[in-house]
Order: sequence, then structure tokens, then C-alpha cells
Amino acid sequence: MKKNTGITITIIIFALLFSNYFYGKSSESNESTLPNTNKNSTSEVNSGPKMDKGKVSREGGEDNTLSLTQCMKLQESYYKALAPIYYKQYSLSLPLLAHSGDHHYQQLPFESLKSYAEAGDSEAMYIYGSELMWKGGLGVHMNSQWQTRELLSDGTRKLKISGPDINLFKQGRDYIYKAAVKGRVMGLYEIASMYKKSLKKLRQKGYKKSLIKQHIVKGYSYHLMAQKIMEKDRILGEDKYINAITIDDYIKLGLPESEIESVKKDLLAKAQINYSQLKSEWESDREYIGKKPYPKFFTKEEEKIYFKEMPEECEQKLTELSVEK
Repeated sequence: MKKNTGITITIIIFALLFSNYFYGKSSESNESTLPNTNKNSTSEVNSGPKMDKGKVSREGGEDNTLSLTQCMKLQESYYKALAPIYYKQYSLSLPLLAHSGDHHYQQLPFESLKSYAEAGDSEAMYIYGSELMWKGGLGVHMNSQWQTRELLSDGTRKLKISGPDINLFKQGRDYIYKAAVKGRVMGLYEIASMYKKSLKKLRQKGYKKSLIKQHIVKGYSYHLMAQKIMEKDRILGEDKYINAITIDDYIKLGLPESEIESVKKDLLAKAQINYSQLKSEWESDREYIGKKPYPKFFTKEEEKIYFKEMPEECEQKLTELSVEK
């Protein structure tokens, strides 16, 4: 579905949060609890328009065009049909409310969050692991509630940023990996992304090039693993930004630009070896809990809904309406 109708992603999230479908769903994320968006479902959301037909009832004027009212109703039906799909997307990654810091786990003391993570709750694992990777890789917690501030002589408080802590970073990675095994599979890309984000910090703090190179290899191998997970699903695999990332993007953050070509071949070969090892570990861990290593998360019907485009005439009308407001 085209995203240039002048209606921002906020509206989609609004629909997600307040649709009847969203209420009452389990917070635990694994394939057995993913919402049912099959076209045979009797839920309010899924009993809407058949999105794959591409047919729209028109008012029948001389030019046989859609009115603004019809376009708004059509858009509303699109959002209702999209809501459970977006919900499913978030169930595969960081919980929706965690993006804004409003998840109930983010209101707990950090040690309490840890206890939930250690108990095997995939949401807690993901949030706790992300916080450890942020703290270990960037020197600061992601959630402001857990950030440390130091009192200055003038009475103000300044955010305290510590140096990288590789051991803490790895602990966070392991928590997110376990959450991914349990169903939050996009955690693999979260890990890859955090490796990438932390490279600049390691370089600034003067870490040895040998450690930085290991960081590059590990990070890119998780990126390859994430791509492997996404390859069966058009919805997961549509992200052009993720697909465009290469090992060069990792290298240039951690090493001088002049060294990219001289180290690229060696680091790429090592990343491929590490990816093969990670792939074997993933398959073993998934099979151990009775899950397919590479499941398809979205049905063909859901893909049709997700990629359905608004009629061009509606896009223009809705864009004009947005500008007027």
C-alpha cells in the first residue's frame, strides 16, 4: 500500500491501538500466539472488504469517479484490514508500546525487568536485552527512566555516559537472541543494528582494531541471519533500507575509509563463516523448542492486503484534504 497519501504512520498506529482487534491479545510473542488474520476469520477486522479484488463501488457520476467520502471510507477499511497485520509485525519484534517508552515493563525498576527476562518472558528478554546493548555499546540506557545523571556544581544534572562495555553488550545480545528463538525473530536484526550503531563509539574511544574487526564480523553475520529469516515473507523482506546494507556500511563506521578495500574481502569471508555457525545454532535452537527454523509468518491473503494500493484518484483527494487541514 502506498504511504504517500498524506496520512502518516501515526494514524496507522492509532488504528492499531484502538481497533477492536487489538484489545485482549496476548502479549507473549511466539508463532502459536500470532493473531489470526486468515481470510476465513469472523473477526470484525477481517470481515471487511476483500482487498484482493481491486473493485470499488462508485457513485456513478458522469465521470464515474470516487467521491472524497468514498475515498475516506475506503481508507478506513484499508486501515482496519491492516491493523492485525501491523500487530503481527510488532509481535515479531520490539513490543509496540516499548518504542515510546510506555510499555509496562519499562515502568519497572531495572532489576525487576531482569527477573522477568530470566523467567523466559520474550517481551522482557527483548526489552532488557536492548537496554543492555545500548548501555554496553553506546554508554547510555535507551529508556530515560533507567538513565544515570550526575549532579553538577551549578545544581543541574547531566546525563552520565559511560564508555563501551563489551561484556554487557554481549549479555544483551544473548537475551535478544533468546527472545528471537522464542518468536520475536526480528530481534536478529536488532542485534545487527546495535553492532552497527556501536562501531563508531568503539572507534572514538580508541579500541583496538582487532576488536573492532570482530565487532564488524559479528554484526554483519547477524544481518545475514536476519535476511535469511525474512526471505520467505514479502512483508518482512520489503524493507529496502535493510536489504541495501552491506558489510561496507559496518566497516566505514569502525575503520578509516582508506582501509575499507584492504580489509573488506577478509572480513566478509569471516562474516560468512560466522553466519554459517549462527545459522546452525539457530536451526538447532528452534527445533529444540518444536518450531520451524524458517517459518512463513504472513499468508498470501495478508500480503495482498498489505501491498494493496489506494486508487490514484483517492490518493490525490486525501493528500489535498491533508494539506487543507
